[in-house]
Amino acid sequence: MSTSAFHFREVRSLATIGLALCAAVISTGCRPDRDTPLAPVMSLKGSGGSSRLVVPTQFTTIQAAVDAATPGDAITVLPGTYVGQVLITKDLTLEGAGVGATVIQAPPVLVPFAGSLPDVITNPLEAEVIAALGIPLDPIPLTALVHATFGAHVSMSGFTVKGLVPGVCDVANGRPRRPVHGFRAVQVTLGATLDLKDSRVTQVRDEPLGLCATGSGIVVGLSVFAIPNGSTGHATLKHVTVDDYQATGIVVVGPGSTGRLVGNRVIGQGSARPPLSFSGHNGIIIGHGAVAQLLENTVSGHRCNVPDFCGPDPINQIQAAGILVTANPPPGTAPFTVAPPGTLISENDVSENDIGIYLVPAPGCCTTRENRLTNNLYFGIAIQDGSNDAAENVISGGQVGIGVIAGGFSNSVNTTARLRGNVITGVTVAPIQELSCAVLFCEDFTPHTATAIVQNK
Repeated sequence: MSTSAFHFREVRSLATIGLALCAAVISTGCRPDRDTPLAPVMSLKGSGGSSRLVVPTQFTTIQAAVDAATPGDAITVLPGTYVGQVLITKDLTLEGAGVGATVIQAPPVLVPFAGSLPDVITNPLEAEVIAALGIPLDPIPLTALVHATFGAHVSMSGFTVKGLVPGVCDVANGRPRRPVHGFRAVQVTLGATLDLKDSRVTQVRDEPLGLCATGSGIVVGLSVFAIPNGSTGHATLKHVTVDDYQATGIVVVGPGSTGRLVGNRVIGQGSARPPLSFSGHNGIIIGHGAVAQLLENTVSGHRCNVPDFCGPDPINQIQAAGILVTANPPPGTAPFTVAPPGTLISENDVSENDIGIYLVPAPGCCTTRENRLTNNLYFGIAIQDGSNDAAENVISGGQVGIGVIAGGFSNSVNTTARLRGNVITGVTVAPIQELSCAVLFCEDFTPHTATAIVQNK
């Protein structure tokens, strides 16, 4: 055992009784260093001169410990519920006591990291972030519960990050589909890197579950549709459960953003979503200049439930996807984005969505192989307006195994899908379906073709 580990055990043992009394009521202002006879505040030195700070023994809030830390330090957060946002702009390691034990909970009022809200005051560091990112294009301000930014390298494990966020939809002014602010539980911007593992992100929504298109679990980067020029973020997410969100579970987006998602559980609202809810409910989105590896994730429960607006027609109606890779290539309406090559979608278990895996319009973006797709309502896999391949996937249930689709939009293109060794069973319409304006109604007819080239091996 190292010297630093011995010192930490010694300090922690002195604090045990007081922390047991305080841990459950941290949000109400319990001060272990004031209310109980704990160890004095001290810097616990680790290897290489880094320090270990302890919450709430030394600092009653996580943000206070982050502010006091120097780059390279570690912060141990003992069991309890900590109400407040956390803004991280330096290289740090944050270690919780485990899912359900150490909880970061949304405060009643959230301070935006882009844009502004009436009567909400930002501190100087938050003002710097706002200035660096620019004014949101919507212009709905953007908020986050945990935000890694300004190039920080942040490692986190053993946390639950949760809402609820009552009033995020503008019900009070009779506009329930309009967000008051764009809320996400975890955000990465301005070149920062987040390594998050063994954690849970949950209750990222209005209370009750609302109709507006906001409330995403983890957002890595920002697209050019959110702020001018977008923003780059990087993340490795491993063994993270993301559930009970209003919009999207995990988003990796923006020019140059990257993600590695391994062994995560992304669980949508499914039939629990309110009637006539908004359409933007997806599991994982990789989009608008980002590249990611998606390996061994479980994604389920994403449905679009607005009658007529939602349905099986991929040209004239909307669907919710378990995994969505998307872009906005020219021509059409700017700003334009691409889906770069290099995204790997492999060995994921995707079920009970409108579409299991949806590539649109993202030519050449992805390697899609060895996934299991079960009971996705309309398509197991849909490849639309951009050629891509799919190999050795196992698809069962739903209407169509694999759909190849082209036409109907200004940036539509001829689409060819090479389909090798896919096993498709139990579908009600067709194992493989080619759809274009020759088959479906297109308001602006485009003579693009959809072609599936099927190889059994």
